[in-house]
This record gives sequence, structure tokens and C-alpha cells, in this order.
Amino acid sequence: MRVAVIVASIFVPAASAFAATITVSPTGAITTIQGGIDAAVAGDTVLVKAGTYHENVTISATAGLVLKAKGKVILDARPNGATGSGSAITIASSDAVVVEGFTIQHAASDGMGDLGRGVIASGSIGVTVRKCTFIDCADFAVQVTGVSARVDNCKVLGGGGGVNIIGNGFSVTKTTVREVDDDGIRVNGLLGLVQSCTIAGTSAGQGIHLTGQGCVVEKCLISRTASEGVLASNDSNLIQKNVLRDIDDQGIHAIAADSMQILSNTITGTTDEAILIDGADAIVQKNKVADFRTAGIAVEGSAFTIKQNTLSGGGINTAGINVSTAAGGGTIEKNSVADVRDGGIVVEATAGTTQILKNVVQRCGAAGSSAIRVAGNASIVDGNKVKDGAGDGISISSDTVLVQNNVVTNNGLDGIDVNSIGADGTQLVANSVTGNGAEGIENNGTNTVCTNNVAKNNRTDVGNDGMFLTFTGNVFFTGGIGFVPEID
Repeated sequence: MRVAVIVASIFVPAASAFAATITVSPTGAITTIQGGIDAAVAGDTVLVKAGTYHENVTISATAGLVLKAKGKVILDARPNGATGSGSAITIASSDAVVVEGFTIQHAASDGMGDLGRGVIASGSIGVTVRKCTFIDCADFAVQVTGVSARVDNCKVLGGGGGVNIIGNGFSVTKTTVREVDDDGIRVNGLLGLVQSCTIAGTSAGQGIHLTGQGCVVEKCLISRTASEGVLASNDSNLIQKNVLRDIDDQGIHAIAADSMQILSNTITGTTDEAILIDGADAIVQKNKVADFRTAGIAVEGSAFTIKQNTLSGGGINTAGINVSTAAGGGTIEKNSVADVRDGGIVVEATAGTTQILKNVVQRCGAAGSSAIRVAGNASIVDGNKVKDGAGDGISISSDTVLVQNNVVTNNGLDGIDVNSIGADGTQLVANSVTGNGAEGIENNGTNTVCTNNVAKNNRTDVGNDGMFLTFTGNVFFTGGIGFVPEID
């Protein structure tokens, strides 16, 4: 299921035959922006000519007004020149207002409730801010509370935060936020879009903080954030085709969020998980993840699908894919995991059935860890290729796990290790285990079924310190002609 973005339709006043253009100029009849606004009526355009204007302006109860800069227009929110405070532009109860082309700077808190925004709008539908540059605004450069807000092709350079939208049907597109203290983009509403934005440098906030539902975040470039690159804390959002790098926390974090789709993102250099999912029914697919800590993809929810992702370069004590949840129940399929120091795939779910299918795991695990490690009951490990790890290839330490059709080669320790800790009723079926540094198959579990496996060129093809319930149809090329394992 793909998340659809539906943009709410809004009422825009029709251009009147009496609509006018009011010109503001430092040398004209109207020399202040507020003077031009005060002279306008609904549907008029206030055209501001080049110059620097020291003002705090308000648009109130004037629907359809267009406030447009012509040339380089600087609106400095310090009305007394080097001093003063307040937001630069305040829009109240004015639908379909457009603010275009301004450089807005130095909005500052007045200590009495105005926190110093570049543009602040409330009680207004369809406000549009486009092609504006914001410099050193104390709070968010743009804050809009209302339906169908639009922020397009703007720049935020320094200050408290980037863009804050509260309302449904919003869009933030082609906007750049650099070196701010708070979130780069914060959005809270249904059916919104954040697209093709750049966030570079947040000293205390997320790159994008998404608290709405049914929204899309796509094609954004996010770097150097002090917290998550993207934090989603509500259901049914789509995060796709973004590039995230040098994130000082998780790259993408879905917290208490169900039905998330995280698709085709590239994430490099996170100090915590690259992707962390806390919620049910997540789809994590076709992402490229590298140079992470803790985990490449971590799941703390249920009914997940992790498919066709590429993960590489995890640091010490990291896992490529880590499922750690009481709920469990999901699929890990056709992923490529390489060069991860702890484990390539680690499953510690205690309920549900986790399927680990057709993954390629190579050069993963250390001497004390495994390339694939299963500590969750009723799991299925089927059709994986596991090779060149420093420790065990596949390690099982839980009950009723089916391990079949896997190819396990050239790992430093055991190819498949059925651990004595909680491993009862493991089924080893039709696996190929070759060239491993210790036993090809090592059984320390109880009631283990071992049928139709092929092992060769391991240091020892099979070792048994537990109990085989069934041992038939296996082929071993080393370890002695006519080898018969002990069946306790």
C-alpha cells in the first residue's frame, strides 16, 4: 500500500475587476510596507520595490492579498534600526495570502509572547510563502497554523528553526534550512508533503519532525543534525528517496508509529540506528545504509517487512538488522548485509514467526558473535547465503526453529551452531555447509532434527554434545568414513 497525498482545495477570492496594485518604494508616495498593506483590500497586490525596510508588519482580515518584492527587498524586523523586536510579518484571519520574494531578517523575541518569527500566520487558510530568504530569526522562520499552507523555494540561514506547519494538506517544497538551533522542518497535519528540501545543520533538533498522518517526505537531503534525521511519531507516513548523512542519532526513527513505509532512502554515518522502527506493519524496503552504530535497521514492533535493503560497514557492537521485540512476527527477505562487526541479522523476538529468507550475509560477526543469530522461537531461516564471517555462520538459541536450504561457507567458527541455551526442536534440513573453521554443524540442543544436509571441508563436519531426535540422509565428506553421530 502506498500513502496517497491529498491536497485540500481552498477558496481563493477571484480577481476583482477593481483589484489594484499598490506600490511601495523608499522614495514613493507610500514608503512603508505596512502603509501599502493598509491601503489594500482583498485581492490586491502590494508590490514592494528594492530597499531596506525596518518594520513589523501585519496583514489582518484581508483575503487574497499578494505581498511581493520587486528586486532586492530586505525586511528587517527591528523597527528602530539596530534595535527592536517582534515577528517580521504577521498574518491573521486572512485566507489565500501570498508572501513572495523578500529577504527577512533579525526577527527577535519581544519577551511578551512574540518569539520572533519571520512569517507567522494563524486562523488563515491557504497561506503561501515562496522565494523568501530568512536570516537569523529567533524562533522559526516560518510558522503557519492553518489548512493548505505552502512554503516553496525558500531559504532559512541561521536562527531558531526552519519551518513549522500545523494544519492539514500542507506542502513544504524546494526549501533549504541551514545552521539552525531547532528542527529544520516541523510539520503536524494530515495528508501533507515535504519534498526536495535540504536541511544542513541543526544544533538541537531533528532535520524533519513529522507528527501528522498520511504524509510523504521524499527527495530531501538531510545532514549534520544533532538529533534524528527524520522523526515520525504518527501512523501511515511514507518516507522515501531521501539522502541522510552525518546524523548524530537515528537516521530515520518511527516511534509509536504503525503502517510506516520507509523506501529507497540512502543513509550514511549515523551515531545510532540508521533506521529504527517502533510500531506495527512497517515496510522497510530498498534502502542503502552504511557506517552506522547500534544497528542498520532495528525493529521494536510486529508484522514488519524488511526487504531488499543493502547494509554495510557497522561499527563495534552493531548489527545489520536487529529485531528485538516481544511481539515479533515479520519477514526479513532478500537483504544484503556486509562487513558488520557484531551480527548481520539478529532476531530476538519471543512471539510470532519471524522469517529470514534469501538474504546474503557476508563478512559479518566477530569471534564471539554470528552472522545470523536467532534467539526467537518459531523462526524460519531459509535460503540464505552466509559466508566469510569471523564467528559462527548461523547460530540458533531458541525453540522450534526451522533452518533449511541455506549455503554456509568459510566462516571462522561453526557453520551452523545449535546452541544449548533454549534450543529445543531445531530442524536442520537440506543445508550446504562447507569450508568453516570449526564444525560444519554443531549440535548442543535437544530433539534436533538433522536431515539431508551436505557438509564438506570443514575442520569437522559435525559435532554433537546434545541430542539428535532424527539424523538421516546427511552427506559428510570429512570427519571419517562411515561417520555416525552420537544420538543420545
